[in-house]
Amino acid sequence: MKRTGDEAGIPWDFLWDTKKVLCGALALGLLYGAALRAGAAFLSPAFFVLFLAGAGLEDGLTGYISDAWSLLLGAFGLLTALLSGDLFLSLLSALLAASIYGFLYFISRQSLGTGDIFLAAAAASWLTPLSCLLFIWLSSLSALFFVGIRMLTGRQHRGEPVWFGPFMALGGVLAYGWQEIWSFLPPGFPFA
Repeated sequence: MKRTGDEAGIPWDFLWDTKKVLCGALALGLLYGAALRAGAAFLSPAFFVLFLAGAGLEDGLTGYISDAWSLLLGAFGLLTALLSGDLFLSLLSALLAASIYGFLYFISRQSLGTGDIFLAAAAASWLTPLSCLLFIWLSSLSALFFVGIRMLTGRQHRGEPVWFGPFMALGGVLAYGWQEIWSFLPPGFPFA
């Protein structure tokens, strides 16, 4: 894949341009699936944060999100959901996030990128539908807070682009943490 502009300088770009990432991801997926089946579910947050933070960092540096991040995040999320018996909720959350961000993509005259839609759906595959809504809200709120401060201090002007990937990473990690650690609601609420 040939890139131009800022995307050409991504430090880990060599991974996506070779077949090594596909073989490595497949091997990592098999290892992860075996670890989950063996009861090592404590690894899940590390993979979620790694893939989501990588995509957020890439978007923050370049304004571009490689589809490989979304594919890895989504595949591992679906694998986690399949092995925990929550595949339906995972797919429902991914569809919810893709629908909301897809709608925003079309009504905002494409100011939102398609990479954001794919990343949101992939991150949502790790979440319940209620946590997915929290993810979308926290992502938007953190972006609003950041841009508001930058506008008040004069470092951001109206109409300047804002890369949304880092805010999705922050919102995703917070929503996942709320779901896994702080949630007092039953799993799958309100659907289970």
